Amino acid sequence: PLCEARNKSALLFVADLESRWSPWQESSELNKINKEAGLKPVKVLSDTLALLERSVAMCFMTDKAFDPTFFALSPLYDFRKDPFEPPSEDAIAEKLKLVGCDGIEIDATASTVRLSRAGMRIHLGGNAKGTALDRAAKILKEAGIERFVIDGGGDIVAQGLGPQGPWRVGVQHPRAPRGTLMGLI
Repeated sequence: PLCEARNKSALLFVADLESRWSPWQESSELNKINKEAGLKPVKVLSDTLALLERSVAMCFMTDKAFDPTFFALSPLYDFRKDPFEPPSEDAIAEKLKLVGCDGIEIDATASTVRLSRAGMRIHLGGNAKGTALDRAAKILKEAGIERFVIDGGGDIVAQGLGPQGPWRVGVQHPRAPRGTLMGLI
C-alpha cells in the first residue's frame, strides 16, 4: 500500500508540473507567458522560474542549439499531413525573427517572465520533462522503492534492475517506421 501511495504521489506530482509547464494547456504558466508575449510580464511559481533560468542558461551554453523559443516555428510544421509539406524559406525566415533566448526577460526578484516580442513562444520540452521525471524518481526513492522505470513519452528514468536483469530501453530510429530500433541501451 505504501509503495502504491508513493507511486500515485509521484504521478500526481508530474501531472501538476505538466499542468503548469505544458504550452498546450490553457491555464498553464507557459501558455500565459506565450499569450502575453510582447506585452506584460507574467508572475510564475519559483520552480517554473528556476526551470526557465536553467533553460535560458542551457540555450547560451549550447550556442543556442537548445533554444526554448523555437516554439514560434511550430505552426509551420504539421507532421500529420500526408505527405508532409515543408514550409517555404520565406515563412521560416519570418518566424525566425521570433526565435532567440535573449528575448526571454526573467526578473527573479519579482518572480516574473516576459517575452520581449509579440508572437514569441516558449516550449521547455525535454528540460521540463526531465525535471518532472527526476522529481518523480526522487519521490519513489524517498519512499524506499529501489526498482522502477518511469516513461515520460520517450524520456526515461530507470533505477535498479528490471524483472530480468538490467532495464533495457529501445531507441526508435528517427527515419524508419515506428517500432524500428536504432539501438538498445
